[in-house]
Amino acid sequence: MTTVPLVDWEQLIIAYLCGPIDSLPHKKGDEEFAVRQISAALGRTVSKGEIEAVNSTLDRLFSASGWLPLPSADEGPKCDRPTGLFQPEHTLSGHELEVKSKFICEVISRTVEGLETSKQRFFALWRILPSTLVGGSGDRVSHLPADARMPDHSNVEGADSASGLLAGTCQGMYGYAYLSVALKMQQPFTETASSVQDLWAGNAIMSWLAFKAMEPVIDRFGPASILFPSLRENPYMDIWLHKRMNLKAIPTVNDQLVRMPSLPNRFLALVPCRPDRLIASELAALSDHAAREAWTLLAANVRHQIGRDLSGLYKDWDRSWRNQIENVLDVTSTVILERELDDDVIARHVGSRCFGNAWLAAAEVRSLATSNPPDHRSYNAQASAGRWRAHMEILERVVDANCAVRHIPRTVGGNSNGSSPKCSQCGSFEQMGPAEASASNAFWSAASSKLSVNGTRLLDGEHLCAIALTRRFAGPAFLASEFGVEARDLRMPDTATIAAADWLQKSGMDPSELEREYGHWKSSRLHRSQRHKVVPPPGLRNKVEAAIREYGQPPTHFAVLKMNGDDTGDWLCGRKAPGPDDVVHPAIENHGGQDYSNGLLRASRPAGPCQFNAVTAILGQFTALSAPQIIQHYNGAVIFSRGDEILALLPALRAVNCVNELHESFKTGGRRYGGKGKGATISAGISYVHYKDDLRRAIYTACEAQKWAKDMGKDLVCVSFNQSSGPPASAPLPWSHLDWFANLTSYFTEGTDLGRSKSRI
Repeated sequence: MTTVPLVDWEQLIIAYLCGPIDSLPHKKGDEEFAVRQISAALGRTVSKGEIEAVNSTLDRLFSASGWLPLPSADEGPKCDRPTGLFQPEHTLSGHELEVKSKFICEVISRTVEGLETSKQRFFALWRILPSTLVGGSGDRVSHLPADARMPDHSNVEGADSASGLLAGTCQGMYGYAYLSVALKMQQPFTETASSVQDLWAGNAIMSWLAFKAMEPVIDRFGPASILFPSLRENPYMDIWLHKRMNLKAIPTVNDQLVRMPSLPNRFLALVPCRPDRLIASELAALSDHAAREAWTLLAANVRHQIGRDLSGLYKDWDRSWRNQIENVLDVTSTVILERELDDDVIARHVGSRCFGNAWLAAAEVRSLATSNPPDHRSYNAQASAGRWRAHMEILERVVDANCAVRHIPRTVGGNSNGSSPKCSQCGSFEQMGPAEASASNAFWSAASSKLSVNGTRLLDGEHLCAIALTRRFAGPAFLASEFGVEARDLRMPDTATIAAADWLQKSGMDPSELEREYGHWKSSRLHRSQRHKVVPPPGLRNKVEAAIREYGQPPTHFAVLKMNGDDTGDWLCGRKAPGPDDVVHPAIENHGGQDYSNGLLRASRPAGPCQFNAVTAILGQFTALSAPQIIQHYNGAVIFSRGDEILALLPALRAVNCVNELHESFKTGGRRYGGKGKGATISAGISYVHYKDDLRRAIYTACEAQKWAKDMGKDLVCVSFNQSSGPPASAPLPWSHLDWFANLTSYFTEGTDLGRSKSRI
């Protein structure tokens, strides 16, 4: 029997709307406006007392999490009721912002129309309202700062923090706990992939499993309880809202975005807890069970699909399937209670005698609470600045330590001698089929010609285990129906097709259409040296030869792009957060006394849950939406785009322009949080390779190039050339030099040796 409490969804709606989404009108005198919009959301009349009770709890929670000690405002927004205009004033500048209160209430009413339960209404408001309030009169609402005195996060991020904190303390629980869950496969699951399809499938499975692990938390406490990663507008989240919450008003998920692995294999959530940790531990167990159940279900569907063809070849082909599947997935959960991490405990964790010695900057900020003039001080205690950052740093250490403990999967032998043929991809596991070598060779030879699931096949010479088979056939056997797309939409192009993507587009040849017309697409049919090995149908051969006569030989080189945010952990923990002088409103300097003003400008900004959400929202917007669209525009293939990292394959001539646009997109969001100073940065590695090169080596080279860019000072791009012999040739470049370098990529043309091109460059 579960002991996890049920959240009050009406209270979460009040928390979401009672302040941040309309710049805290009720706090400054316009309680009636808050009553109108929350009543519209709940479908009943809400009292001022209900709002005040929720707001009082939120003030206490935000204050305890480490608010920056700021002077209170003397004046607040005014509402001109006869004209129906809500006129909030910037707390310090006094600049009036004209917003139609009727417009906001109408948007809220439309958002929840036809939804029967408060739970559905909360999910709809969380997902739809922020994007609906952008444009027209709404852009003045969703883009307002949640705190005008320190405008480093928006109303939406403040609303997410409010509902997340309130859900973590539902029904008078002891407090909230930090729940971190990390998933990994004990056998390298993505590193062993030798084809683009397997590489994508491994990452897609891990992203999907990560979301399944989040589901118990999302379903019980709402998506705002997930601190990292950001889930708003994420394709997996939108699919869940369509299926589970039956929210038809949410835009249909783009088929191209659905197939992009957009979630990292770990998440961090705020959940309720008791002193005995029972509730938080039970949620951790539920997440563990959900991930394992999903993995088992996926593997069972693959086993059923391919068993139709393989059972006729060898009856006991799957003799060790269950053992391999059940032992490969490792789920590591970490639970830390917020109330157990007071200042003294935090100091002991880092080997210091007191909090001030460990976090000197935070101690300096706390002193501002007393230097602020008494008549300007907040009614809440403001002596907790820096505590959220300290919690994040402690959590980071504990999670890393827990994840360093590896689970060793149990393996079993296959024949009477205790030895068995190994998988050609995952060498720690035995292959399926007969255990004897000669019988195994015959089995897999027959399987490569017979086994096909919606066009996905085995390659000659492959002898695969249960894990590798599940990865290969996960898309057509299960994920396609799970994502609501056609199996062919989850098929990735091979390296030769990616290298020639622009050439194919220019010649009017779409590989997916050619496959429907002429059967299984083989990109080797494009190149003269390979056509004698695989003879194309006459119609296809004529199209290829006509395109070659008009546009020349198709390109043979492609680029592997690896991007990773610089110091993302420091941004999330608050170590890289902008200082108050970067983000504070100019009028704050004259709002308090001289001691306060001077101390404020010297202080380091103590990040809290709102700033944490601001960073994760930027990362989520970039990796789940902006980056995949940019890469697709340049005819690239996204392997994954999640958290703060991207892996993609691109035509060689387009890689530089693509990475430049990605950098500009990331920089725009990063500077939004970084204030007037330097914002978040990103480093990249580009590896140019021939389509016949080993894909694993190509990806390794790109990853090493990206690491070199970080080692050379970060905020750089490192370009690497894989040569036919010898190590790769690499060089770091500042982002400002990419336009110059783009001219050099013209060397990658048909008939040009990569090694000679590199020497000429």
